[in-house]
This record gives sequence, structure tokens and C-alpha cells, in this order.
Amino acid sequence: MSLFEIVRADGRSNAQVLIDLVRDESPGRLYQYDELRAVLEEGTVHAYNVTQVRAIVIRTQPRMLSDCQRTLSNVRGVGYRLAHANDHQGLAVTKKRRADAQIVGGLRLLREVRWDELDQKHRQAHEGMLMVMEGIVLSQQALDRRQAGIELAIQRLTKKVEDIEKK
Repeated sequence: MSLFEIVRADGRSNAQVLIDLVRDESPGRLYQYDELRAVLEEGTVHAYNVTQVRAIVIRTQPRMLSDCQRTLSNVRGVGYRLAHANDHQGLAVTKKRRADAQIVGGLRLLREVRWDELDQKHRQAHEGMLMVMEGIVLSQQALDRRQAGIELAIQRLTKKVEDIEKK
């Protein structure tokens, strides 16, 4: 065991503490940073700052989703709100947009390199990675276009059904 490992008398991890906190709460509940910090510090000698609380929440999110189908959305400068089920789609779209930007940024890093500073072995590896990343970006862009077309078709069908129902 590491000297820096957090040990609670009840044996729960930080993730489990947060999961237990949100599991049976009503969506929309706001958790301020001070409240989350206090819950995480309870039963330990460790003191958390806001940055550490954020990191724990981020690391806990996948398990929170799988264990109790809950997620926390950040309320800037305040804390986290327990998301309603119908908010998950919007939160997912936001995460996807950020991920798309990250992958395009990664591609740019690979393209904008000083090739003359790479030896032959590293240049070949770099070129291979560049081809893979370009393929990923192009594939994702094609999927995005296809999905947009499908969403547009669904919107049109929904509007037609609504128009028919109005008559």
C-alpha cells in the first residue's frame, strides 16, 4: 500500500463515496464543491482542493454511469449537478464535439512537425501514425455527415407526422 493511498474506516474508495452519494438522489440536485469535498474527506485525514475534487469526479464518471446510470454535469465555479436522464444525450454530444476537436488537434500536431529533426526510424513511425490519424478523422467526418443526414430525415418525418396529426 502506498503512503498516499486514502484509506477510510469503511474501506470505500473515492469513487464509491461519490456513487453512494448520487445513487438514490433526484436528478437536478446540485452538489457544491464544498459539499463534495466534505463528503470525500469524511473518514480520512486527507484534505481535497477543488482541482482534486474535479479529478475524482471525472475519474468516477464511467463507473457512476455503469453502476447507477447517473452522471454529474459541471456547473462552472459552483460544483456539479446530477443530470436528468434526458440530459445525457446533450452531454454526450458535447463530449463528442470536444473529442472531435481533440483528434483534429492531434492530427495537426502530427502534420506540423519539423520533419528534418526526425531520424529515418522516427520519420517512418511518424508518417505511419499520420496516415492512421488521417484515416480516423476522415472516417469520423464521413460518419458525422451520414448521421446528420439521418437526423434530418427523422426531423422531416416527425414534422410530416405532426402536420398530419394537426389536420
